[in-house]
Amino acid sequence: MSASAWPSEREAKSRLSDHHQDRQLVEPTEYLIDLSRVAVTNSAKRGGLDQYLVKQFKAEGRRLGCQRLCLEVSPKHNTAIQLYRKLGFEELDRRETVCWLTSATLEYVHTIRSVA
Repeated sequence: MSASAWPSEREAKSRLSDHHQDRQLVEPTEYLIDLSRVAVTNSAKRGGLDQYLVKQFKAEGRRLGCQRLCLEVSPKHNTAIQLYRKLGFEELDRRETVCWLTSATLEYVHTIRSVA
């Protein structure tokens, strides 16, 4: 598939689906890989595990032939959002959803970047 055949950022955004319906915020596709709900302890962050995991996620996306990576995070986790920005992720959108298990209202920030 040629690079021009990949969907645009707008098309990627339109694929965001309702979490309450199917428990996914981003629909996995052949061009987009999604990572969510990962936590790293403070001591592991000091050791660089958070950066290592994101870099491995990027490498796996490249290995699978994906063009874009998507990470979701609670807006309360400023440290993670700063790390993602530092590693080249840009905010795609913010969304509230209802947890299918607890019925609590949750908010997520979706970030995206190219694999390259």
